[in-house]
Amino acid sequence: MNASSPSTPVLADRPPALVGQTGVVVSRVRGGEAPGEVRLVLRGLPSVVLAYADRPLPVGAHVLVVLDRGSRRVDVCAWSAPIARSL
Repeated sequence: MNASSPSTPVLADRPPALVGQTGVVVSRVRGGEAPGEVRLVLRGLPSVVLAYADRPLPVGAHVLVVLDRGSRRVDVCAWSAPIARSL
């Protein structure tokens, strides 16, 4: 296939991969099947998605996306960013 082929996918049209992204809780995640909202940065822009977690997460908690459910819904877990060490 060449680049001008209509069946060649255009990378810019693909949604960004969400698994592995980190974000911040902006609306309390209640745990189980009761979602909250997290802010992620996608393609350089802040985006708010529905988030589910095994346990409640408060506003301001840092999270890691572990599953993309589709339709702007994700599963997250609490996340602590590694501390940078100076050399």
